[in-house]
Amino acid sequence: MKRILLRSGKDPWVRLSPETTYATNVYGGNSGNLLFSYASHRLLTRSDVTVVSRGLGLRGERPERVNEQWDHVVLPMANSFRRGFLRQLEILTSLIEGLTVPVTILSIGMQAEVGEEARPNPVVDDAVRRFVKAVLDHSPSIGVRGELTADYLGRLGFRDVEVIGCPSMFLHGPDVRVEKPTETIDRSARVSFSVTPRVGEMAAVLGRHVGKFRNLRYVPQDHETLGLMLWGTQLADFPEPDPMPFHPSHPVFRDDLARFFVDPEPWIAYERTIDFAFGDRIHGNVAAVLAGTPALLLAHDTRTLELARYHGIPHRLVTDVEAHEDATHFYEQADYSAFNAGHPERWRTFESYLHRHGLEHALDDPGQLERYDARVAAAELPGPVHAVTRAPKKHPLDRTDWLYRELGRRGDEIDALRAANEGLAQRLTAVEARVSGSVARRASRLIRRQTSAPVAPTD
Repeated sequence: MKRILLRSGKDPWVRLSPETTYATNVYGGNSGNLLFSYASHRLLTRSDVTVVSRGLGLRGERPERVNEQWDHVVLPMANSFRRGFLRQLEILTSLIEGLTVPVTILSIGMQAEVGEEARPNPVVDDAVRRFVKAVLDHSPSIGVRGELTADYLGRLGFRDVEVIGCPSMFLHGPDVRVEKPTETIDRSARVSFSVTPRVGEMAAVLGRHVGKFRNLRYVPQDHETLGLMLWGTQLADFPEPDPMPFHPSHPVFRDDLARFFVDPEPWIAYERTIDFAFGDRIHGNVAAVLAGTPALLLAHDTRTLELARYHGIPHRLVTDVEAHEDATHFYEQADYSAFNAGHPERWRTFESYLHRHGLEHALDDPGQLERYDARVAAAELPGPVHAVTRAPKKHPLDRTDWLYRELGRRGDEIDALRAANEGLAQRLTAVEARVSGSVARRASRLIRRQTSAPVAPTD
C-alpha cells in the first residue's frame, strides 16, 4: 500500500465543529484552502493508496521520519510566493531539503498587484529560488497555477515549470460544465457573493446589492469573519458603519444573509441552490463552478487573475467595474463557452502531470470515488454558520443568541458592570459591618442582663 503525506489541514471526513475549526484555524485563515486540499485528497486516494493529511504547516515533521514512514510527499499550495508566507516557505524548504522521497507540488502561485508582477523583490525572490531548487531536486517539474507564475519563475532562471491550474477545479475530473438556464436574471434571483477585506473597491459594489437583491447571500471565507459570526468579535479597521461586511452590525449579519462553511461538500451543495455567484474570492467562485452554478470573478491581483485566465472562468478586473453595474450585468457577462470547451484538455494536462510524477488518480480505480464520497457523507459535516448578531425580530433567539447578548457585551459595557459590581460589593461590606456590630451589641446586652439577674432559689 502506497502512503502519501498530504499538506492539508484535516482529512475530509473528520468532523470539526465551527467553534473547533475557528479555535484551530485548520484551514490556514481562508476556507478557500479547503477546496484544493479536498480535491487533492479525493483524487489521490485509491484502493492501493492511502492519503493522510498532516497539517498545512508540517511543522512537526522531521525529514528522517518522513523518509521512513511515507512513499511520496504531495504539497497542494496557493499564493505562496509572497512576503507574508516567507516563514512557512522556509520551513517547507528545510523539510524538503532533507527528504529522499519524491515531492510533488499541486500547485503554487505568486501574488502581486496586477501590472506589478515583474517588479523584483530580492527577499521573496531568494526564498523562492531556494524552495523551487529543493523541489526540483525531488521532482521532474514544479506545477504552477498560471502563466504569470510561470513567467516569474522563468525570470528567476527555472525552466522545469508546468502550468496546471488549481487542483480544486479537478475535483470531478473532466466532468465539469456550467450552463446558464436563463439569459438574464433580475433582483429576485438567488445570488451569493464573496469579499476580500483589503479590496476596497468592493464596498461600492456591495452597496448596489445589499438591501436591493432580496435573495442575496454572503459567503465569507476569512478566519476573522468566522470569529465575528460565532462570537460577535469586531474586526480591526472596520468600525461601524463601514460599508464592508466586517463588523457585527452590518446588514449581512443583522439580516441573517451570511453563511460560512467549514467543509467543502456542504459549501458546494449550498452553491447548487444559488442562481449566480460573484465576488473577488477566487475559490468562492470555484465552489459555485463545481456546483454547476454560473459565477463571475472580480479579479484584484495576480493570484486570482491567472487562475481565471487559465481555467476560462469569466472575470473582470474589479477596478474596471462601472458605477451602475450589479449582479444582473455580471450574469450577462458570464460566458462559459470557453470554460466548457477547454476543461477536458486542462484535465488531461493535469492528469499527465500526475503521471510524470508517479501519481495515479482515483478516476482510474473503479468504484473508488463512490466509496470515498460515501465516507465523507457518513461524517455528517456541519452546515452553514449563521451570524450570532442577527436581529431577533427576524429570527427567534436561540441559546447562542441569548448567551451572546447576556455575556458578549462590549468592553465599555463590561467596565460599567464591573464598576457597578464593585460599588455593590462596598455597600454590602458596609451593611455586613453594621449588621455585625449591631448583633454584637445586642448579644452583649443580653449577656449582661442574664449575668446580673438574681438567682432563683433551688429545692
